[in-house]
Amino acid sequence: CKNLMKGKGLTLIGLNLANSNLYSADLRGTNLSQTNLMQAILYNVNFDNANLRETNLERATLTAAHFDNTNLRKANLKGANLNRVVNLTCDQIESAVIDKNTRLPDYITLTGSPESAYECKNRVKEKLGASK
Repeated sequence: CKNLMKGKGLTLIGLNLANSNLYSADLRGTNLSQTNLMQAILYNVNFDNANLRETNLERATLTAAHFDNTNLRKANLKGANLNRVVNLTCDQIESAVIDKNTRLPDYITLTGSPESAYECKNRVKEKLGASK
């Protein structure tokens, strides 16, 4: 997967990249829709403006990944580690599929159950709004 390390703007629809290690890859603007990244190591990957629609990220390690304007609609984030990710929003979380084992960043809190009904709050956005 060395070619993916600087994969800006690639189209990688439907690939099987389960258990891959894409540590610090630059995947800005890449279309990874319907790709299998189950249990992949995606530490510090830049997914800004990427399309992860219907991507399987179950039990993937996404620690410190970047998610500015990333499409996560119907992405499987069950059991995924999203610790210390950057720019993740409640809209993105609510459009994805999560479960009780999904590890969210400290600035995102859920009230209720991910398996049924929950409310998502982004404390970073609340602080920014209060300071204006």
